[in-house]
Amino acid sequence: KLMAPYSKDWTGADALTSKREQDPAELTREDQIYLQTAFELHHYWKARMRALALTRSFEPEYDHLSEKMREIVSVSESLRDSTSLMSVLALILDIGNYMNDSNKQASGFKLSSLARLGMVKDDKNESTFADLIERIVRNQYSQWEVFVNDIAGVIGAQKLNVDQIRQDAKKYIDSIKNVQSSLDAGNLSDPMKFHPQDRVAQVVQRSMKDARRKADQMQLYLDEMTRTYDDIMTYFGEDNTDENARRDFFSKLDRKSTRLNS
Repeated sequence: KLMAPYSKDWTGADALTSKREQDPAELTREDQIYLQTAFELHHYWKARMRALALTRSFEPEYDHLSEKMREIVSVSESLRDSTSLMSVLALILDIGNYMNDSNKQASGFKLSSLARLGMVKDDKNESTFADLIERIVRNQYSQWEVFVNDIAGVIGAQKLNVDQIRQDAKKYIDSIKNVQSSLDAGNLSDPMKFHPQDRVAQVVQRSMKDARRKADQMQLYLDEMTRTYDDIMTYFGEDNTDENARRDFFSKLDRKSTRLNS
């Protein structure tokens, strides 16, 4: 209310010639800045600042997110293509069934079971199941040792939250669509309602072609990452609809490679 007498309605037809009731020079420097920006331009201020922020952030944010998504796709594909990894997992299953009773034979096991490899010990309490697997691979199937290199990417990938990245990518795409909508038919579509010295539309429009192109590419990366990650989880018998399973998938394999490589 105290700002009102100092303000001017820039949406009015006679905005340039209309007089202010009180002189803004009476205000402090900070209040003058607030008056001439957020207060007088309140009818499009939020859309204005969102659009200007986008021109500064859409390129580095694209690089940041796309790099993470490409990493997830790359690691997922390396897991799927690793014949040595599947051979080691099959060896673990065979030895586990050999150790079990005939009526407790398994056709497979969950990746979470790998965490117990270092807990199952021999009758002398000196060697673990993980030690046994390592010795067999090293002495009899040395060609399988490359599985550690095949899945080395899980060490970095297990720090990534796939669902969070997916949400961030969707937010990125939506923010560009929202700014474009503001320019086309929203608060930024009528320059006649702007402050006469405000060039926000021209400034933002210069970036929107590249921004829209990156939003389209981001959608392609997002679709590929989602499909590839869901597929690799299903391939290893994990529930790709379970939040905890999605978060821990890479870390389960990271723990396995660490144990067998130590």
